[in-house]
Amino acid sequence: MKPRAFIAFLLLILLALSVIAYLGYEISRNESTRTSKRYQALISQQLHDIDANFQSQLLSLEQELTQSYKAPNSTPSPLINHLFRLDVTNQLTQPTGPDLSAKAQAFLTRTRSIWQSGLQLTDNTESPPLLNQKPNATFGNIKSRNDYTLKSQATINPTGWHAWFYDNDVHLLHWMKFPDGTTIGSEINRSAFLSRLIGNLPAGDSLPDARIILRSATQQNLYQWGTYQPPKNAPPILTLTLAAPLETWSLQYHSPLIPKKQSRLTKPVLLNLAALALAFLIIALWFLRENNRALREAARRVSFVNQVSHELKTPLTNIRLYSELASQSLSPDEPAAQQLDIVTSETSRLSRLINNVLSFARSERKQLQLNLQALDLNQTLDNILTHWIPTLDKAGVKIETNFPDSPQVLADPDACEQILGNLLSNIEKYAAHGKIARLSTQQQSGQILITLTDYGSGIPSTARKRIFAPFSRLHSSLTEGTSGTGIGLSIARELAHQMDGTLTLAPEKTGQALQPSQSSPSVSPPGATFLWTLPLLPSADPSR
Repeated sequence: MKPRAFIAFLLLILLALSVIAYLGYEISRNESTRTSKRYQALISQQLHDIDANFQSQLLSLEQELTQSYKAPNSTPSPLINHLFRLDVTNQLTQPTGPDLSAKAQAFLTRTRSIWQSGLQLTDNTESPPLLNQKPNATFGNIKSRNDYTLKSQATINPTGWHAWFYDNDVHLLHWMKFPDGTTIGSEINRSAFLSRLIGNLPAGDSLPDARIILRSATQQNLYQWGTYQPPKNAPPILTLTLAAPLETWSLQYHSPLIPKKQSRLTKPVLLNLAALALAFLIIALWFLRENNRALREAARRVSFVNQVSHELKTPLTNIRLYSELASQSLSPDEPAAQQLDIVTSETSRLSRLINNVLSFARSERKQLQLNLQALDLNQTLDNILTHWIPTLDKAGVKIETNFPDSPQVLADPDACEQILGNLLSNIEKYAAHGKIARLSTQQQSGQILITLTDYGSGIPSTARKRIFAPFSRLHSSLTEGTSGTGIGLSIARELAHQMDGTLTLAPEKTGQALQPSQSSPSVSPPGATFLWTLPLLPSADPSR
């Protein structure tokens, strides 16, 4: 395989492997994201269920408190630390006065900031968070539902909760407004309240491989359960802020089993990619081996053809020589002489085919060498036509020439004979029905233009771009009646380039512009016109 082809082959393999690796990376990243979202949803639902449990308990506690307000002579609820009463203007009316008990005075001390702030207790009072906490969450913070004031379904009286911060901790007030506009409320016993809420939480070892921590506003652990013990200062995977009036509390979820977001390839994806890449490499190496084997086989065939062609040239030369000698000793009218002419013509054809094969093989191996020398172009063309006129006459083709000058060119005579021979051979095979072919020369700047025109059926537009390609033929039918390898024009163009010239097919409009001569006014329009250029000998170039 040629170095450029091998490099292109390697680049193709690397590109395919890169695409496979990129796709694997994207698959792994997307799968990691989907897994993280699924875990996030499960954990979030678990924490929200706990929060809903708290809200349900708060409703039950509120019913218990409102019953105590309506029946003041009954046994007070253990949740109540101290009762208070407000008038219609939300002014404190109880406990007040000079003869207060120590318990009442302690209550007023703890709640002084509330009464001094002019608190307005209404049924839509919302308790804003007292501390601006920023929970740390790996998956992101799930904020609590909108804050709201809980209402008991057992009473039509407006009730609510109020939280305030005192002595480095959060405390709660509960209140209920009566129809006369007065309000009765209570300070909630924090220990009893917390004990009531925590009493309905799971046991400490009920959560395997994880831990949930209930934290206060001051980030103290109020309660925790689960078998997993997180490292010190380890951030939680997910944090949920509870709904009002517990919005200063939060639930934190810790676990070592939750996959974090990752951009690297996972082990299963890596194994699949490695297997796919290995399979691709094996296939690529197999194709490379088959290609190299095919190239070696082609090289052996070309070498064989070259050897056979060289071996055939000597007997062909002898056959042609003795057939010409034998035909000279016979009368032209004798049948044997005519048969010998056919033998001579066919040996010439076979010799041209062998020369084409050898030239093509040399050009493929970059070994095509020419012997450039000064030539009289008109004399060279006449000598070539002399060998071809008998063959063209038998095909019914007349050659008209127009050589106005006698230019000197720098060229190889054998290459010139092979180029013009290939062009004339195509006329004999494909354009003989046109009856006429024209060969003319014309000097241009530093070169000579040789034009060969036939009056056959021409070359289809679809085939004009490929006629110089190796092994390209206008017709490939086994019954078309002509023989050839399809390398004649390819070799002719290569030889022209080796002599610093060109060989091209004239555009269709150029061929149609040529007119038949007066001696043949009835011929059809030109079929194909080939333009062949050769460099003039420097001393013969009039422009110098």
